[in-house]
Amino acid sequence: MVVTLTQTLFAELALRGAASALLIYMGVRFLRSRGDSTLSRLGGTFAFGTAAYSILSVSVNDVIEPPLLSVLELIGTLNSVFFWWFATALFDDEFRWNTTRLLPAAVMLVIYTLRTSGSIWVQTEYDELVQQCLIALMMGHALILALLNYQSDLIEPRRRFRLAFATFVGITGLLITLVEFVYWGQDAVPPSLSLLHAFSMFALSFGFCYFLMDGEQDVFDVQPTMPSKASELPEFPDQLAQRLDEVMREGAFRGEGLTIAMLAETIGMPEYRLRRLINQQLGHKNFNSYLNGYRIAEAERILSDSAQIRRQVTLIAFDLGYGSVSTFNRAFKQATGFTPSAYRKAALAGLVPVGPGP
Repeated sequence: MVVTLTQTLFAELALRGAASALLIYMGVRFLRSRGDSTLSRLGGTFAFGTAAYSILSVSVNDVIEPPLLSVLELIGTLNSVFFWWFATALFDDEFRWNTTRLLPAAVMLVIYTLRTSGSIWVQTEYDELVQQCLIALMMGHALILALLNYQSDLIEPRRRFRLAFATFVGITGLLITLVEFVYWGQDAVPPSLSLLHAFSMFALSFGFCYFLMDGEQDVFDVQPTMPSKASELPEFPDQLAQRLDEVMREGAFRGEGLTIAMLAETIGMPEYRLRRLINQQLGHKNFNSYLNGYRIAEAERILSDSAQIRRQVTLIAFDLGYGSVSTFNRAFKQATGFTPSAYRKAALAGLVPVGPGP
């Protein structure tokens, strides 16, 4: 096939080639990250998948030989799922593999199979509509996760990455999805939009490569950054940790909607120092897990007290600062393995050890 190389097409090819090279480099960096292995693998998968998608999106992709084209199409179809897996694993500290995580991949595989089999259903191109709607749902969920717990995140590199992710990946991704939806069923988009798409891919790839090359930041190293020696904590004297613990034991954790900014004001210290204290000295990845430590301990004490056997679980949840009973039940079961009612029965029967409370 002979391709006329116009200036627009040349610029598009150059941008997509550069973006693909950066994405492959990013994927290698992800896989070599010292941080969480699941995040590293998912990050690498997403980077390599996006490189394949970038190549597949070029205006002259019909010059690619069928075997390679089939592989690229499969990876490109699944890449939105790779993106969703990566984002949810990064922004949700409670990420677990389950059927819900795998369902979008199954849907995308069905779409790919129908598309490549020449099905009559695919000839009506409703597969594209289903695919774009699913992509929009996954991207929207990832954006919500990125922004939802931004204030409570204690891992500073990840907090910065949340904003970059939400601003650039989210907005650009949703715009790309919108353009593809508008031109649904058409053979090609206008050259100007294809060039804009290529530029967006390059800009995102360059920006995140630059972010990851900063030696002080490892987005995937999301474990609590606790120092190995007390001498590494000159700005956190024991008095600060003791003061924080005193304020919490006095009942600060009961405040509904308590934020780290509110707690910092109560203690009388800058918010950024409190974040570092809870993360680096106390070993928590997010403020909610730190807060739940006190709330669940107090809940265990109340539920194991025979004098408070008639106290309703709903009232206990609200008294401890939870905005809903379902949130309390979920946090309590995750921490203890019991629902609050089951724990009360077991504790009063002497079947579980009872702690002293917060």
